[in-house]
Amino acid sequence: MGNTFDIQQFRFDGELFLTQLMAELQALGVSVSTLRADHLCFRVESHQEYEDHKVFLAGAGILLTEANVNGRAISTYRMTEPFRAGNQVVELIELPAPKAGTEYTKGFEHAEFVIKESFDLFTAKFPHLHFTRSGNKNINPELCLKTRVGQAKFHYLSLDRVIEIEKAKIKDIIFDFDGTLIQSRENIYEINRIVFSEILEREISLTEAKEKFYPEFTKLFNAFGVECPLKKKRAISTWGKVSERYSYHLFDGVYEFLRRLSQSNCRIHLWTARDEKSARTILTAHKIDTFFTTMSFATDAESKPHENSLKFDWRSLDKNTIVVIGDSPSDIMGSKNIGAMAAAVLWDPHVNEQALISSGAELFFYDVPELETWLRER
Repeated sequence: MGNTFDIQQFRFDGELFLTQLMAELQALGVSVSTLRADHLCFRVESHQEYEDHKVFLAGAGILLTEANVNGRAISTYRMTEPFRAGNQVVELIELPAPKAGTEYTKGFEHAEFVIKESFDLFTAKFPHLHFTRSGNKNINPELCLKTRVGQAKFHYLSLDRVIEIEKAKIKDIIFDFDGTLIQSRENIYEINRIVFSEILEREISLTEAKEKFYPEFTKLFNAFGVECPLKKKRAISTWGKVSERYSYHLFDGVYEFLRRLSQSNCRIHLWTARDEKSARTILTAHKIDTFFTTMSFATDAESKPHENSLKFDWRSLDKNTIVVIGDSPSDIMGSKNIGAMAAAVLWDPHVNEQALISSGAELFFYDVPELETWLRER
């Protein structure tokens, strides 16, 4: 390739492609002003062209990773001078090697955009368009729209964040409790109904308890209009006592999963918005309390997702060595507050996937074996 490659022409071609693609999206009814372009993909026709373009791009940016994906190499670079088109500034470029037996036309093939709403909600706005879904459902699943210009692909994460997560070496795993390890939502609705009926001295219906449900006490108090510090303290104490009337079951596979995990090189922790007394009762009953290095509970002063409620030395640990695993936006917010990876579990039928996506969930697991497999690889 040598001197025949013109960096200015390459950048011009990329910016022209992105400009034309966004114009096509706008014409199809997709508002590009709400989209954030994350990276461009440049295709080559042969393995020799792939090697040549690696040399070129190494001189025009920084290699973030070269990984084997589905049997072929893909390199990602951060360009020193980004691509610019309209209000879009794109620093990353993806360079895949060609798949065996598949022909490609050399040039820019697709742009990828980050969205913060579920694919179901996003595609529902465009019933006249045909989207296809693919990719890894656990990390950065893909939604694709083919246009006359090229492909527009949509993801929940930026490519550089995906690379960080894929390279992560996990040392500490923080679990939520209710909805993640134990089945409890229906019980909690009834407990909230009883507790707030007593605290507010009026009958709370089950419907109201469901409508005002939050997984942490701070938001519960706001929802029910409880402002008095003494009433808050009494509510937490009463909640724990009422909770003891109910039985709770671990989700399928949780006990063996935690047992195996406790024998690994990772530390595992519990971070729950449940009060300490009721949580310890359930943990002991299921004989999983000894699996955790630390356990953090709700108090009338601090609770998850506030980082000060977490009782271990997360501030001293390296980036991307901690993952928080939970089923609610509170868990995702907690992970953000301590700079951890945010993993959403969706095996509880009450889980709200859209709320998790909007909160910034980065990983998605639909059963316990999926989560265990992912953790084992790291």
